[in-house]
Amino acid sequence: MWPKIKFISVFACFLFIAAFVLDGLSTQPNNANASDIELKAFWSPPTIAASRVGIAYGTIHNMGEDIVTLTAVKSDKAESVELHTTMMENDIMQMRKVDTLDIQPNGHATLAPGGLHIMLIGLKDALEAGNSFPLTLEFADRPELTVNVQVKKPEAQIAPAH
Repeated sequence: MWPKIKFISVFACFLFIAAFVLDGLSTQPNNANASDIELKAFWSPPTIAASRVGIAYGTIHNMGEDIVTLTAVKSDKAESVELHTTMMENDIMQMRKVDTLDIQPNGHATLAPGGLHIMLIGLKDALEAGNSFPLTLEFADRPELTVNVQVKKPEAQIAPAH
């Protein structure tokens, strides 16, 4: 009887430790934060065939009381990484490089299709659905933050009901 109880006790301890470790590993990999900056839901659509350009989206939250300035973005996944905006000019949609991005106190910047986004130029390999890659955002007067960008197909756009 005692060996059976001892086995059950050891097994229960193992399950408890495993649950604790797995809980620590279950944080969402496409989020990151440091004091007053939080990066949330970063993702990238898969690239098509031999495309050497990729795009990343996500949200940068400034939870502090001072303006936060994004000064650069980098990744080993591409030869260069730039922040861009999309704008309509002479009835033509165009992208323009953005040197810095100010995020107001207690505000956020949304990087999304059709607006601000991160361009990955000179991809070293394809972006395949189900994979992820690290992206580092550099801020003025703040530590840099690295977030894992999830590569996934864009969610279907549903037309509003009439």
